[in-house]
Amino acid sequence: MLRLSIDQLLIISLLTLIYFLSVKMMETNPVRFWDFIKSPSTLIYYLYVLLVNLSLSFLWEITRLLGSGNFFKLVTGKFYEPKEEYRIFMFVDLKSSTTIAEKLGHLAYSSFIKDCFYDLAVVQHYNAQIYQYVGDEAVLTWERYKMKYVTQCIDAFWAFDDELSKRSAYYKATYGIIPEFKAGMSIGMVTVVEIGDIKKEIAYHGNTLNTASRIEAVCNFYNEKLLISKKMYDELIKEKSPYIYTKIAETQLRGKQGITEIYSVRRSSVIPTIIH
Repeated sequence: MLRLSIDQLLIISLLTLIYFLSVKMMETNPVRFWDFIKSPSTLIYYLYVLLVNLSLSFLWEITRLLGSGNFFKLVTGKFYEPKEEYRIFMFVDLKSSTTIAEKLGHLAYSSFIKDCFYDLAVVQHYNAQIYQYVGDEAVLTWERYKMKYVTQCIDAFWAFDDELSKRSAYYKATYGIIPEFKAGMSIGMVTVVEIGDIKKEIAYHGNTLNTASRIEAVCNFYNEKLLISKKMYDELIKEKSPYIYTKIAETQLRGKQGITEIYSVRRSSVIPTIIH
């Protein structure tokens, strides 16, 4: 934020210089530059612009910290009382995280995860909201009724996968490891509510999150990168898509009652991900 404010101040100074030179050219008895800079009106102008830019930069950083749209939801108290929303959740997790952490050590591992999640920013092009970072796992969400195409969710995961592949040389040279991520997805009604007092945040609760998390946990067992629930599959097959959906199991997921149908999602070939 400080660096941004300094950059903005330099730009403002440059614009002020240009303005001064313009005035000097038009005035018959122009004021000297140093007198112009020291004038009360110029100092007030600088102070005003600096305060405005610092305020906007602070709001921008808070918005990024809380997630897109969540700042104003907290300020307005939109979710002070629990509400229901129909949402898609994707749990994205690093493969072989324990082995990688032991190999790199905690400091290098933290830098490694930071780089991975920096590359995860590509999902913003697919209208994904990053709900949480939990260790080496990220939770993405979409509000279903605000989406034109449900396949955006699938595109987002493969775009992230492609981003990691593009940067594989960097990861290999820096850490000696090329990261791979797996993901589980589900869709359904969830409860959203503002929680906390000392530290506030918007939290989602419900079976949809539990299902997506449990599905992600069995990716290694089925040797798949991306698995989805039957409800998610039913939404996706309504749209034309370059992906191949295959039913791979009817199983009882850990901690859940009943049988869950699980489908894999694969790309039919190496294709560029489409931004809807």
